[in-house]
Amino acid sequence: MRYAVLILLCCAVSSGWSQSPWARSKAGFYLQASGNFIPTYNTLFDEVLLPREVSEGTFQLYGEYGISKHTTLVVDLPLRFLKTGEAVDGSGFQNNNPGTLRALGNLGVAIRHQFNTENFALAATLKASLPTAKTDDASGLRSDYDALTLLPMLSVGKGWGKAYGYAYAGYGYRSNDFYDFANAGIEAGYKVGPVWLVGFSRVGYARRGWRQHTISRPLYRAVCK
Repeated sequence: MRYAVLILLCCAVSSGWSQSPWARSKAGFYLQASGNFIPTYNTLFDEVLLPREVSEGTFQLYGEYGISKHTTLVVDLPLRFLKTGEAVDGSGFQNNNPGTLRALGNLGVAIRHQFNTENFALAATLKASLPTAKTDDASGLRSDYDALTLLPMLSVGKGWGKAYGYAYAGYGYRSNDFYDFANAGIEAGYKVGPVWLVGFSRVGYARRGWRQHTISRPLYRAVCK
C-alpha cells in the first residue's frame, strides 16, 4: 500500500487549524467550513512518478469551544475526495486499478491552553489525530493516515486593533511505523471592513520513513466575519 501512503505525504503540513495562541472565552464557540481542491497530478515533490494520475479535494469542518477562560477544545472533521485516472508510464510502483474514494479523514481533537501574559499571547496545544481513515484496496487510495498522531505545539502572537500575527512550532509523533514530522509557521491578518485579509506560510519536515522531505507553502486567504 505504498501508493496510498505517498499520496498523503503532501498533506503533512496542512492537517489541522489549531495553531492559534488565543483561547476562546468560557462557553464561547467558533465554527468554520472550508474546502480545497488539488487538480490532476502524477508526481510527488516533482520527482516521484505515481502509478496513476490523481486528483483530490477536502471539505473540512472546524470548531472551537471555550471550556474555561484559558482552555479551549478544538475539533476538526475532514472529508476527503480522491480519484485516480490514467496510468503513468515509467512509474516503479504497483499499478492499482483506477477508482474513487469518498471518506472521512483523520478526526482531530485538541486542547489549547493560553498562559497569562501581559504583552503577547502564549499557548500550548496538544492535538490528537485519530485513525478514522478508510482504505480502498482495489485502487490503493486511502483517505488519510492509518495511524494515531500526537502533535504538541507552542504558539505565540500579538494583536494590534485591526491586525494580528502569530508564529507556532510543533513536533508530530505517528504510530503504525509512519514517519514523525516537525512543522512550523507564521500567520498575519488585517481587517478591511467586514473582511479579514490573511497571509500565512508553513514549513514541515519528515524525519523518518520512506525518505526525508522539507515542504514549504506560502498561502493567503480572505475570511468574512
